[in-house]
Amino acid sequence: METTETTEPYIRLNAKHIIGIAAPHTWVACVYSVLIGAALALNHNGGFSGFPVLMFVLALFAAFLFQSTANAFNDYYDFIGGNDRADNSDNPGDAILAYNNINPEHVKKLGFCFMAAAILLGIYPVYKGGPIVLLIGLVGCTLILTYSGGKKSVSHTAFGETAAFFGDGLEVPATFLALVGASIPNMWGGLWPEILTGKIFFCAIPVAISPAMITMVNNICDIERDTVAGRRGVVILLGRPRARIFFLTWICIWLAMIVTCVALFFPKGLILVLALIAASSLVWLRLFRLSYVPEKRGQCIGVIVTTMHCLGISYVAALIMHALRG
Repeated sequence: METTETTEPYIRLNAKHIIGIAAPHTWVACVYSVLIGAALALNHNGGFSGFPVLMFVLALFAAFLFQSTANAFNDYYDFIGGNDRADNSDNPGDAILAYNNINPEHVKKLGFCFMAAAILLGIYPVYKGGPIVLLIGLVGCTLILTYSGGKKSVSHTAFGETAAFFGDGLEVPATFLALVGASIPNMWGGLWPEILTGKIFFCAIPVAISPAMITMVNNICDIERDTVAGRRGVVILLGRPRARIFFLTWICIWLAMIVTCVALFFPKGLILVLALIAASSLVWLRLFRLSYVPEKRGQCIGVIVTTMHCLGISYVAALIMHALRG
């Protein structure tokens, strides 16, 4: 890897830099992972009675910290690898190290601090949620550490989008088990039927697709820059025209999976989810008209994030509606 060096002394890492590295605007996928896990727990427990608010807050902030960890490591490795430079990025928020003379090693250490804090917050959810939550946590930490780091990072291969898929998708069953386990103390003694039958994992698929879509939009827009940086992701292998078709196909799968999950397991929310998806069609239909070139990157990211909000809210609302009418 190439290391970007500076002849000027590094500036001190301050609160503004820390917030920029944590990148709260990227936490949106984490929110919906935890919300869907909570909505599944509501349906399992039969409503809001006895809902473990403290556990929900712990799960939410642990998810935020894990996402901040991933953001810090991405910033660090993209900078030292030469992928983030002031001359190839016009957004200081996406290349904070390229626009601020911060010691990159301090950013890497900050990432480990975020991870340590997330692990501390996760101790109680793991205790209540059982061995599957522990396993999911270990898989999540491994994905974070290997996505950008190592001699051959996952983000430089065709599995980058897949890693994003599993990273947020696994938070759904972890949240579900932690919330259910908060009211039932013997979660370490066995596995729940929802886990054994795969119902919870199946319902997590729409949530898992959404961050992979954001990653793919970003990669399609940055295809030239990523090619120069040595990445060989699925977008680069396909090329922009075919990658765009591939992406739009997954948008259709995303929509279909939300409707399918609600229809199969939460039918009392089906009319609501169909109405909300139809009401937001002016947003997600824009994805089929965008060009996904570097000059339109900000617009593309804005549309896919807004689409995530629309579809995420639709899915959560449908599950809550089913729980309330149950």
